[in-house]
Amino acid sequence: MLTKCSPDHFTCRDNQCVPLEKVCNSENDCTDGGDEIDCFTAHPLATYISTSPPQIPLPFQVDVNIRTADVDLMNAAVRANLRLRISWEDARMEMRHLQNVYKRLTMYNSTLWSPNVQTFNSLEFATTASHPVIMAKRLSPGKRVDGGETVREKKGA
Repeated sequence: MLTKCSPDHFTCRDNQCVPLEKVCNSENDCTDGGDEIDCFTAHPLATYISTSPPQIPLPFQVDVNIRTADVDLMNAAVRANLRLRISWEDARMEMRHLQNVYKRLTMYNSTLWSPNVQTFNSLEFATTASHPVIMAKRLSPGKRVDGGETVREKKGA
């Protein structure tokens, strides 16, 4: 595709140039909204199996945030809200359109692997777990590939 835009810009259908960091940011920067089309962030490679973890063993990081909601001294009970964030790498995915802030991952007609997390309450099963939200953010500059999309550098490549 011939374009007047520099490599760090997206070419709109009307040849307008939009910085790559503004592509797929949920705002129409091209007059026709072309910068917000096909904004799926997670693209599985041919070897991707959504029911299997990326590797075994899987190195991961866990961040726990506990907020006390209620303390009942009479019954020696504490009610608390727990936020659990688990981070891991999955080399079976090609990531596109990521920004420097966390963004919910989306895929066309497929599901993403996530760990099965179970929580138990020592007094009763009063656990309310929301559905997992899988997010990603850009940790390093991506590279431009055919089609003008930006993907992260693959390890070992």
